[in-house]
Amino acid sequence: RKMRAYKMDRMVDYMKTKLAKEYQTADKDHDDNLTIDELEAYMNNINNGNKTYDSTKIRELHHQIDENNNGKVTLDEFCTAFARKVETYELQILESKRLSAEIRYNIEDINNLKQDVARTETINQFGIMNGSILIVTIVSARDLRKIEFGRAIDPFVVLQCEGQRIESNF
Repeated sequence: RKMRAYKMDRMVDYMKTKLAKEYQTADKDHDDNLTIDELEAYMNNINNGNKTYDSTKIRELHHQIDENNNGKVTLDEFCTAFARKVETYELQILESKRLSAEIRYNIEDINNLKQDVARTETINQFGIMNGSILIVTIVSARDLRKIEFGRAIDPFVVLQCEGQRIESNF
């Protein structure tokens, strides 16, 4: 535990040093107060001119960082805003991992269900699932034998479907 805490402290110190360096780069007049103009110049410089940020967005960002609303961002406010953003991202990452695990479990459940279905539901030579029930409505009947009194006749059925012919034994 102590080693982990030590590593965390070192990481925090490292991040503070990096943030202080970035803050000093942005603070052109070195008065330890970052103005909207300085923030805008910094944001546009970090992308080597590849992307310019909308002035309105820069003002919104400055306002979010400027906790005491005095129009100037201190190093503490800069670091606090960064820490909040990191925390937000960490929470989003945790939620993404949770959702990813949930999806993996759901996929696993679906695959298990598919395997269960494949084991329990077999298909016969005609491509029909064994144990299926076919309901037939007789539309017409031909060549019926005449029933004579006192004599039993075994009725039977011929079922034709998509080139397959099945006859009953009755």
